[in-house]
Amino acid sequence: VELDPEDVWTLRTRGIVHRSLDNYDESIKDFNSALKLDPDNPNTLTQRAITYGDSLRFDDALVGFHQALELQPENTFILERQGEIYRRMGCYQKALECLQKALKLEPNNVNILRIQGSTYYALGSYKEGLADLNRVIELGGDDYFTQGYRGAIYRALGYYSEALVELDKSINARNVESFTLGERGAIYSRLGRPLEALKDFDNAFKIEVHHALDKHERSVAYLERALLYKTLGFYDDSISDLNKALELNPYNTVAIEERDKVFEIYKRLLIRA
Repeated sequence: VELDPEDVWTLRTRGIVHRSLDNYDESIKDFNSALKLDPDNPNTLTQRAITYGDSLRFDDALVGFHQALELQPENTFILERQGEIYRRMGCYQKALECLQKALKLEPNNVNILRIQGSTYYALGSYKEGLADLNRVIELGGDDYFTQGYRGAIYRALGYYSEALVELDKSINARNVESFTLGERGAIYSRLGRPLEALKDFDNAFKIEVHHALDKHERSVAYLERALLYKTLGFYDDSISDLNKALELNPYNTVAIEERDKVFEIYKRLLIRA
């Protein structure tokens, strides 16, 4: 850059390197400099949008992806990344629109299938989600992400043994995922293994969450721990977790119903006293 400060490729490449080091402000500065020189470069627009997404500036990311798609409307990579941002924001139908467009162009793209499978999971469309994730495995793309969401879907369907196998593989590959720890904790709880469940929940809740999808999944984990606390007779802790679940997702109807049930238990205990 010192030798040629107007080299767009070098500026863009340095921006990517800064992003890989979590230097998001410096990354965006480089992309902005490159775009001043070449404002309609779809690669630079896309890379800047990715940095916006990584730094949780989702609205800015969507603007960037939209600009890039105006220049390259059939670019599957841009459609994939745009869909991923919508997924993280909790805009699941919009995410599916982007991902389905991309899959029409590249039906066997494992990255897109992974994201679409996890989006179907968030929508409660477990059959469709499992089909996508199974297809990923058929194509040789099995990884911790695929294993984690396959495990979550199996848990939701009540196949606890299969779920545990998938989640164990995912956690062994990458044990810092709040989502998979919470899911495994829920299974341990259902299997009558409360100490293991509480350990997984505690570890999951130590990990900070930021975007809408993480908060949705965290709400589910708080609900599951609340159910365990209720079973163990720790009603104050149960209500505390149910309140946390509802703070993250006010539309969690199961949490609302369970909180009412715990309050009813309190009333009966007070009457007996």
